[in-house]
Amino acid sequence: MNMIGQILSGNTKFAGEASFLPFGISREEQLLQLQTDEGFVRLAVQTLTSIIALINPVSIAITGDLPREAQLIKIYEGCVEYIPKEHMPKLFVKNDTNEEYMKGMVTETLESRAYHLRVIKKNNG
Repeated sequence: MNMIGQILSGNTKFAGEASFLPFGISREEQLLQLQTDEGFVRLAVQTLTSIIALINPVSIAITGDLPREAQLIKIYEGCVEYIPKEHMPKLFVKNDTNEEYMKGMVTETLESRAYHLRVIKKNNG
């Protein structure tokens, strides 16, 4: 999980494992539901509302092979059933996260060096 440009891994590197949220169904049933548009949207809404309520982020990238731009309206509408609109982050789909992965690897490498360089993204606006 990436928060404020930093990798959040947690005590046992378990942070961000959203499939372990209490959806009330088995992980096998989750996998089945993820194969349908309706099931994916439902699980995405449950996951996102949990994240939004706990962290209150500015934006959330929905990543992986399953999300599609066409689902964003349904996902947003599902989230605002639970989360007031003024607290909703910007939601966007990011299927290819290779660039972010590579930047993360460079950042982790630099920060692990003895001289403790730190990469900070400059906010220009």
